Amino acid sequence: MAFAKLLSAKIRRNKKAAFKFKLTTFYERIDCEFQKGYVPNKLLIRWSRGTREVVSSNPLWVAHGEDDSAVQGKAKFEPVEAVELLVTLYKPPKSVEYEDKFYKYTIEDVGLNGKKHVLGMFELNVAEYANVSQRYELALICKTLYKKVFNISIVMMLEVEFLKSGSAMDDDMISTWSALPGNDRDYSDGDDEFPDDDSITGRTRGMSTDLASILGESVVSLISRNKQELILPEHTTGSVDEIYNSRSLALLFSANWSDTCVSFIQTMDKFYNNPSIKENKKFEVIYVSCDYDDESLLQGIKKHSIGYVCIKPKSLLAENLKEHYEVSSIPQLLLVNPETGRVIERDGKKELDKCHGSTEEQKALAALWSKGKNSQSANKLIAVKDSSVSNSLSTLDGISENSTAMTRRKGSLKQLNTEQLIAQLESRLRQKEQELRVSQDQLQAAQEEITGLISENESLQSKNFEMNDQVRQLKIIVKEFGDQNRAMADEKQQLVAAMEVKGWLFKRGITGPTGRKWRKRYFQNNGYFLSYYKSPNIDVEQGSINLKKVTNISILPEGMQDKNLASFNIITENRVYELQAKSPEEMNTWIRAVNYLSSYHKENILRSFKQDVPKPPSIFIEVNSSVPV
Repeated sequence: MAFAKLLSAKIRRNKKAAFKFKLTTFYERIDCEFQKGYVPNKLLIRWSRGTREVVSSNPLWVAHGEDDSAVQGKAKFEPVEAVELLVTLYKPPKSVEYEDKFYKYTIEDVGLNGKKHVLGMFELNVAEYANVSQRYELALICKTLYKKVFNISIVMMLEVEFLKSGSAMDDDMISTWSALPGNDRDYSDGDDEFPDDDSITGRTRGMSTDLASILGESVVSLISRNKQELILPEHTTGSVDEIYNSRSLALLFSANWSDTCVSFIQTMDKFYNNPSIKENKKFEVIYVSCDYDDESLLQGIKKHSIGYVCIKPKSLLAENLKEHYEVSSIPQLLLVNPETGRVIERDGKKELDKCHGSTEEQKALAALWSKGKNSQSANKLIAVKDSSVSNSLSTLDGISENSTAMTRRKGSLKQLNTEQLIAQLESRLRQKEQELRVSQDQLQAAQEEITGLISENESLQSKNFEMNDQVRQLKIIVKEFGDQNRAMADEKQQLVAAMEVKGWLFKRGITGPTGRKWRKRYFQNNGYFLSYYKSPNIDVEQGSINLKKVTNISILPEGMQDKNLASFNIITENRVYELQAKSPEEMNTWIRAVNYLSSYHKENILRSFKQDVPKPPSIFIEVNSSVPV
């Protein structure tokens, strides 16, 4: 059955050209607006086509605002999660556009009881993003499918890389899922070329229809008639009246909650207010807001200095424009005819990004838009060049035909025995043939040079992607090492802070008539010193041992031990302290604690001396030795 299905699909694709791409989706976050009281438990993104799918991990949900009826929040993927897809697109004979191929992004919430709620869904036509090598910052506004969800969107980056081309009949030109390194989730492994719903490939785009023919009035009239749904910023440079005089309208679908949108708003503002463009500008910008509410739009106008006529979010006018022009991702810039509403430029953002901030290129683009023309008009120069190449080829064909005609004429002259004319014609023939060979060699050299440049460009782009991946991996490794170092430092700090040396010991004096007698003293750690007192309740210090100057700690030999076998000496640079504990066990505890404290303080002193860093605060170590000897 599977073989018959594959064979049938191959037959349908006969004579089509196939182009294989690698698509990588980098999930950044999910932006949500829920009904108050509803909190998601486990959000997932399901990327699917037919029965084949891949499911994301669970992003971290963070609520960042609420009002009387709604809660706004974000579900962030930390780190950014990436999924690869190898997809094959097809072109029918003599066609310049790829056939549509749609993949679904579905957002689900898995409850505590395991029940799934589908919150939203977006269909992405990957054929619209197919390019040699390109990255797209996307904010996919999903269709809400759950009553408790008001708005939900996916913020992500789509990376497209061209791999190869071939015949649609080749077995290696099949779309497949694949996982990036380190991604161990399960992926279905079926052939991706059998859509479950064949109607997907037959859909039409609403953009091709005149809006005026649907609504019965011009776009300018529609906007002017709904002035109550407009906002005119105080610093706006445009007006509703100026719309009537414009050759084209630039509909900017955007929102202030998206970083990608904010970045493009700034680019559009610089383009719109460029002094060299503004003087002869014959187009106007209409900002169609996709914000959460009017307050969000007003805040964005003030923060980002939006200077265009704005259509309120969620207004009937904004929703009609989004529905008619099938706006499914933002930011999106459409250039339309102000009378008919017909699309002049479908991807104005792409054309503006191509200018790369160049004033000359922006002036050329503004001139086209002011005339109500799209960027295809700028391709006339290319067409002229192509015509020049065609003329050159026609000249070469003419030379070849002339050489053939001369050959025939040579035969006639032979019959007339006109040897002189034959010699002249042969000379001219050789000259034309030489010119033909030179032209062919030049053409072949130019083609080889172009092929080499394309190959070199693809190689450089591949290396660039690899270096970007290495940088991302290094950032993750550095973060992991930093986390480990902080954890070890915290663990050491906790270990030191968990110990406090205090308790009773007998200490032997060194001077005076009674200096050699044993006296009971209460010892307690105090920063760099081990101080001793007559009682734990008396603050007057009898003396102290400088832990930084401890050179050795020794246990007395058996013949010099007391009855408890717990005598030991702490030896410093200036003195030997003779001490007795209650038992050998308690003596060993004291020795270990003093050894640790002495080593710790010496190590910090050495580090402070070498690195010239401030000394750490006093650290205490606990030893349970509160029973007097």
